[in-house]
Amino acid sequence: MGSYHDIERPDFTPDYITELKPDEVFVFGSNLAGMHGGGAAYIAFKQFGAVMGCGIAGFRDKEIASLFKEALELENVCLPETFAKVLK
Repeated sequence: MGSYHDIERPDFTPDYITELKPDEVFVFGSNLAGMHGGGAAYIAFKQFGAVMGCGIAGFRDKEIASLFKEALELENVCLPETFAKVLK
């Protein structure tokens, strides 16, 4: 557990995000058609109102994790553990 602005934060993104604190943003992946039918995209749609627009896309963690390389060292970013393993 780490902290940012005196708020306890997990080291990695939880498997299931069920709530967001006022200063948190849920970034999720979607398929290429923008249909949020499964995984984090479905939770984002059902629980947080994500809009159909853009896990099921067919990309692997190693292909997407590199897009977040600079975010790995930021104190206010929590990535999935699988991304951290790929990036380290």
